[in-house]
Amino acid sequence: MLNQLTLIMPTFNRHKYALRNIGFWRTTGVRLIVLDGSASPLCSDVIGKLGDAVFYHHLPCSITERVALARSMLDTKYAALIGDDDIFVHSGIREIIRFLDCHQDYVACSGRAIGFGYDDKNRVVVGNEVYPDFVGYEVASPSPSERIKWHMENYCPSLVYSIMRSEVWARAFDFGIIRDINFFAIEELFVESVVSCLGKSLVLPNLAWMRSRENVPVRKVTKSIDATIRFDSWWCDPDFAQEKKFFIETASRECGMPSEHFYNAFDGYYNFCKNRTRGRRRPLSGDMPIFIKQLNALDGIKFNPFELMHICHMVKFFHQGISPYAD
Repeated sequence: MLNQLTLIMPTFNRHKYALRNIGFWRTTGVRLIVLDGSASPLCSDVIGKLGDAVFYHHLPCSITERVALARSMLDTKYAALIGDDDIFVHSGIREIIRFLDCHQDYVACSGRAIGFGYDDKNRVVVGNEVYPDFVGYEVASPSPSERIKWHMENYCPSLVYSIMRSEVWARAFDFGIIRDINFFAIEELFVESVVSCLGKSLVLPNLAWMRSRENVPVRKVTKSIDATIRFDSWWCDPDFAQEKKFFIETASRECGMPSEHFYNAFDGYYNFCKNRTRGRRRPLSGDMPIFIKQLNALDGIKFNPFELMHICHMVKFFHQGISPYAD
């Protein structure tokens, strides 16, 4: 089943985390495309041992150029973006693929998420609740304009790291057409809007995504990850009026939708940004047994405790320098 999936993993100056993910996936049947934008590549000895299902590319260029290569390489039924330090849970990914196999009118599906990190002082894996709005989240209107409007007005990032049908992923990650747009997280919002136009999506209750907080976020490598220009400021600033017009026309053309529907959807997102409050994020701290016990208290989440225990051990060993993926 996992051999139907390609994971696309950009990485930047975090080789040991990229190698952890490579080790986690290389014997599963998943096809893994590694897009390394670091100044220096992995050493040749390591590259030679990555395995036949791992496609490593050292490309010290923009994320737009790196993702363009991945789009040209897709030849599996499904595709997904994965962070180099994030962990996707095998059992949750299998449930997502089963769902998409059985529901052809859905173009994307994700699972529940938790945050995790490592407490060096106490030498334990710790975590926290993330994206509480994922619970029961579904974008299921038969109308593309209604889907994008509802998704952007009630925004949660359920799609950018979801499992998608590969043809949908290739369209949604065509970042070349938005390379001149100048606000923080443009790529995420482009993906979320385009995918919601192209079809239905759902978040399953199965734990599928462990969102890492082990590293300081990468910032200011490109304009899109420079947090100094936020969407809500960009949207209402007359200095960006032409850029906003270009963005709306480009995105709507990509989906074959009248531009006023895209404008209304992003105006709804602007109102969401102005009015949003941070969701509750219950701490989940302690060593593995405590972590798993507390996770059971989250709303309706499904997970395999033995699988999660294995992942937590992997993270703990990694930070203690005894992981086979740390080299």
